[in-house]
Formats: sequence, structure tokens, C-alpha cells
Amino acid sequence: MADPVIIETEEFVEPVVETEEFRVPPMPVDTTPDGLDPNFDYAEFNKSGRVNFSPEYFKDIMTLYKGRKNLSNRGARTFRNKEGQAELPESYSATQAFAIQAATEFNKKTGMGSYQELKNGTSKFTKGLKFTDEMILEKLTNMEEKGFLASLGRRAVANVPSSIAFGTGFAAGKKFQSFLPSFTQKIPMSGYRPMDAVLKTLQAGQTAYTAGRFALPYISGIGASIFANVKAAEPFSELFLGEKKLPIPESYPVMRRGEAAADVLSFTPYVFFADRASTNMLTDYSSVLKQNVC
Repeated sequence: MADPVIIETEEFVEPVVETEEFRVPPMPVDTTPDGLDPNFDYAEFNKSGRVNFSPEYFKDIMTLYKGRKNLSNRGARTFRNKEGQAELPESYSATQAFAIQAATEFNKKTGMGSYQELKNGTSKFTKGLKFTDEMILEKLTNMEEKGFLASLGRRAVANVPSSIAFGTGFAAGKKFQSFLPSFTQKIPMSGYRPMDAVLKTLQAGQTAYTAGRFALPYISGIGASIFANVKAAEPFSELFLGEKKLPIPESYPVMRRGEAAADVLSFTPYVFFADRASTNMLTDYSSVLKQNVC
């Protein structure tokens, strides 16, 4: 019997045709957080729409308080909102006064909410969020909370130009001082009254000259420091730290303490140099005084 013949057949494989995949674009999603108005440009408002109080106006308002926490609003005209609530309280702190003014100006420009609406959480600016006075100032104005260390650091940076200028001016004054003669010899009286009147005038002039010669480095140093502070302090600090914002009134005393500490730290090193530089001049000045008094 013959062996069976095996016929190999080629397996049919269906060809794979590459087709372009068409993706269905997703439906637009509202990314606006809850409570925010989708028709209001918050980014543009933060950039250029905030209520900006000038430093001069801020100081004028703070001067009105003179250390007091609150001012009375008695006798002032009362404005009421749609709900019949008084827009202005009977008394208010500096923080509240700025918050009321900021909210009023903000609402006039945008219509996004009055002071009471922001406080009650019914404003279109952020529905459901009840603002404190501090939050109103931080969100709507150029004010921010100031801490001691942050104020100290910023003031220290701002003091760099005036500190350098003081050192330079003091050194220049000291150099010029070295060219001026020192008149420490005693001017004796002659015993002749008309001549003694002239000699006393010369004694007074000698004392004034010695005092002026002694003070020259300090005058040149302080003058240079003041000039640098007016012209370069704020631009220099803003170059590294950005634009300076006003403090929320409640943090104003903290800011002032930080700035005072920075002033002391910035100029303390010059006290030692000035003390050494002035020793000889103080000796000359005291000797002149003793001679003219005796």
C-alpha cells in the first residue's frame, strides 16, 4: 500500500491595513473654580486692576489715628445697601477704613461686589467666601501683611546705597579734613578792653572753626547718605525684591520695628570707624574749649 501524499497549503493571513485614527475632541470643561465669575478676568485684575493707595495717602490716614485703634463715625452720613444695612459702621479701625474705601472703588469700577457683599459672601467676585477686612486689602489693593524679618531684610537691602554713600562721604570728608590746619593754640587777652573784644571774637571763631573741622566728615557722610537714600534706596531694593507694597495697617508697627532694626544694623559698623577717626579731633576741640574758657 502506497504512503499518503501530504500536500502543504499556504495559510491565508488577512492583510492588516493601517487606518488613520480619528479622535473625537473632548467637550469643553468649565475650569473656573466654584464661586468665581467666568466672565471676569481675574488675571488681568491682579496685574493692573487693583486699587492702589499712594504712600503719602497711607501716611495721612495713619496720622489721623495717632496710635488709636478706632475712630468714631458718629454724625457722619449713613449709606445703606439694598438690604437696608448700613455701609459704614459707627466706628472703624484703620484696616477697616481702607477696606471700605477699597471695596467701594472696586465695586464702582467692576460691579463685582460692595463692602457688605464681600463681607457677607454674596459678591460676584467670590461667591460664598466671606472676606475679612485683611482679605479685602490683600485681594483688591496693593497692600500686604508685613512681618518683622521680611521688613528688616527689605530695609537692609534698601540701605545698601546709603550705607556705602555714608562711608564714601565720610572718607572724603576725612581726607579733606587732613588738609585743613588745626588752630589749637590759646588766644590770650591783652588787658586792653577794646582789643579784648576783638580777641574774644577770634576765640569764638576758633572754637567754631575747630567744631566745623571736627564735624566735616560727618556732614559729608550724612549728606551723601541722604542723597543716596532719596535717589537710589527704593529702586535698588525693587531691583532685587520687586515693587514694594504698602503694609496692612495692623502690621504697620511691626514693619516699622523691622525697618528701625535694619537701620541700626546697616550703620553700626561705621560707629567704630567714626569713633577712631574722631578721637584726635575731639582732643583738639576739648583743648580749645578749655583754653578759651580758662
